[in-house]
Amino acid sequence: MAPTSLYATLAALAILPCSLAEPKVFGLKFAKVKKDLAQSGLQRRANTVSEPLYNGQNLYIANISIGTPPQEMSVQLDTGSSDLWVPASQSNICQEPSCDAWGSFDYKASTSFVELDDLGDFDISYGDGSQYSGAYFSDNLAIGDSSLKGVTMAVAISAQNLVGDGSAIGNNGLMGIGFDTNEARVDQGERAYLGVVSQLKKQGLIKTLSYSLWLDDEDAQTGSILFGGVDTSKYVAPLIALPMVGFEARDPTTVNEVAIEMTSIGLTTDSGTSSLTDSKLVVPALLDSGTTLIQLPTDMAQKIQDSVGAVLDANSAQPLVACNLSTAKATYVFGFGGSSGPKINVPVSQLIDPPDGVTAFADGTPACGFDIIGNDEGQVILGDSFLRSAYVVYHLGAKTIALANANINPGGSSDIQEITSNQIPSIQGNVLSSVALPESQPTITAAPTTEIEDPFAGLFATTTFDGTLTENPGKASFTAESSVGLNGAVSTGKSTGAAASTKGGMEVLAVVGVATLLSVLGGSMFLLA
Repeated sequence: MAPTSLYATLAALAILPCSLAEPKVFGLKFAKVKKDLAQSGLQRRANTVSEPLYNGQNLYIANISIGTPPQEMSVQLDTGSSDLWVPASQSNICQEPSCDAWGSFDYKASTSFVELDDLGDFDISYGDGSQYSGAYFSDNLAIGDSSLKGVTMAVAISAQNLVGDGSAIGNNGLMGIGFDTNEARVDQGERAYLGVVSQLKKQGLIKTLSYSLWLDDEDAQTGSILFGGVDTSKYVAPLIALPMVGFEARDPTTVNEVAIEMTSIGLTTDSGTSSLTDSKLVVPALLDSGTTLIQLPTDMAQKIQDSVGAVLDANSAQPLVACNLSTAKATYVFGFGGSSGPKINVPVSQLIDPPDGVTAFADGTPACGFDIIGNDEGQVILGDSFLRSAYVVYHLGAKTIALANANINPGGSSDIQEITSNQIPSIQGNVLSSVALPESQPTITAAPTTEIEDPFAGLFATTTFDGTLTENPGKASFTAESSVGLNGAVSTGKSTGAAASTKGGMEVLAVVGVATLLSVLGGSMFLLA
């Protein structure tokens, strides 16, 4: 069943292919859609191709078609999972609300559809509690102007625990592009099948199991994912490569997720840098486009939340800060792979959600979401709030990730280099050696020995870097009680289209974003941009 609104809007933005000797360039529709903050935690645990991305409060989608004749639909892309699934037109997922905006798959109408009984039932669950079940099948898949034959996918027949009204996350399909060994059925003790990235390589569209991710900044309407290549215009050198490491504590030696070692977090202002983590920190960090926020072990997150005077919304569990914190001249610096590894600069402004015009503290100070939250399992998951500041090259074949600071709004022409071997083009030196992971969880240091100028002074509270807060008269009251819940400290108003939460929680507007154009490289590379 083809979508009736969103896909039509995107189709109107299509561009004609451009003829280049190598590679060819063609257009792929892309849209960035606003979604409810309450739904922002979706998480599972020269050739190029491109797919959908999850960014902050936004859902990044791309158009695909499945079957014969082709059925068009829009799907989200996720680097943290590995299955491509779409909702069945006949499923309860598409009943209330319907799947008209995103599209669904009528498998009975495809003459090339083959159910794969030998793979058993499809069953997947996500960190937000949603669960989908159905069947595996083989059919033709088209991405942009490229076609793949006999791709293994899944069709979701039923769902449980959908978040919100289902209009932004619950009933659109999802395309996972992680390791085949991270597929849902592998978690259930079954063998892996060739996923989308593996099929792109097998059918000659890319030469290596690799792709590069560039989201641009918070305000940008487009991002890009380039399969099989690196675009040197999208990052600021150096590009430094690190070996992937095991992410799951239950099996730390097995690499089947896109994780590397994080070794530091600091805060930089005009007057210097202050360390926020233990000098011996080594913890696996998942670089996951399917997660919206930055998730850190609870003690790390609390340290950073305290430094900005954040309080927790009792309903969404997302920290709230004064919106004018976005003007602070301060940057968090995330370090990977030790002192010689890449350092990614994440401006504080990129971690403050835009004001919704409704949510405010009791004294009227506008309140905005803060994108660093705690993870009770002690995991580090770096979602789109981090990835917007980074250029990330995922080389699944070499089990390597290369990182550089993103070149925001670069302009000009692209400079694309194909990844043809285990070596990522343009990296500085060789792949760095792995740092030994500790057995215990990381801790937070006491206040740094050198105090730096407070970048948040006058914005909402006076902060020192040992976590101490002193109230700033006339500003929002950040009390000890409010660190557990807002207890009415957040006022909510009425606004058309707002989904109001209860007991002083956040009231959030679900806004449909403007469709934007994404170009894709064909031939030996495809670009989603």
